[in-house]
Amino acid sequence: MKFRISIELLVFILFVSVGCNAAKFNNSSSKDNLSKQADDNYIKSKGTKRIVSYNVKHCEGMDKVIDYDRIVTVISSLNPDIVCLQELDSMTTRSNMYQVKLLGAKLKMHSYFGSAIPYKGGRYGIGILSKEKPIKTYHYSLPGVEKRTFLIAEFSTYVVICVHLDLTESNRIVSVKLITDEAKKLHKPVYLAGDLNEENTKGEVFSEFMKNWNIASLIKNTFPTGAPTRCIDYILAFKQEKTKYQIQNKNVVYALQAVDVSNASDHYPIFIDFK
Repeated sequence: MKFRISIELLVFILFVSVGCNAAKFNNSSSKDNLSKQADDNYIKSKGTKRIVSYNVKHCEGMDKVIDYDRIVTVISSLNPDIVCLQELDSMTTRSNMYQVKLLGAKLKMHSYFGSAIPYKGGRYGIGILSKEKPIKTYHYSLPGVEKRTFLIAEFSTYVVICVHLDLTESNRIVSVKLITDEAKKLHKPVYLAGDLNEENTKGEVFSEFMKNWNIASLIKNTFPTGAPTRCIDYILAFKQEKTKYQIQNKNVVYALQAVDVSNASDHYPIFIDFK
């Protein structure tokens, strides 16, 4: 009797073990398939250039670890031509690193920094990475409780502006006007990408934007990672009579096979593909 009970117990244990392992395999396989499907959604359209906008939170993930390779993996997985980055350290005591230059070197892209404020012994601001070397880059100050800036990279056939706007609405509205005034001088297709700190597309900030800009990116929640509740990251295209913008693809990047995007920063990256 004791022997029979032991055999029955052993069979039961084996059955449960196999079932659990199968469930784990199926869950893992399911996650891999979802990530693969997500990666397929982010394939760059043929014959286009891709702009990525990404608030990287000084490369500190949700696990409180500054991990440059993690950010590099997110960016490289998207194969961008231009990357607009927000919240970058430049030789602060927090990171002791010229972050945009390091990211550029790892990605083999040209790198440019737009300093906004002095911070912890260094500077804090925004940056642009690009495969093609710009004709020129420059930046201008913007109003803010914490001072802001916008960084311009001019290429032969188009211009990209990177920005991170202030938390105060009145400062954002003034900033829109200043950026628009500069865009009017450029006489090329102009794209504006960044963290606009604005979710109300019917409010005063976007009312000011819509006088001269169109939203080119997908309007889906980008912040905070994990369970995003707000869309505050955008890519806009400047309205020009002789310019026809051809946006081939656009998305918010929630998942990638190679890296946990939700852990890399508190924002999800966004992109557009344009001709």
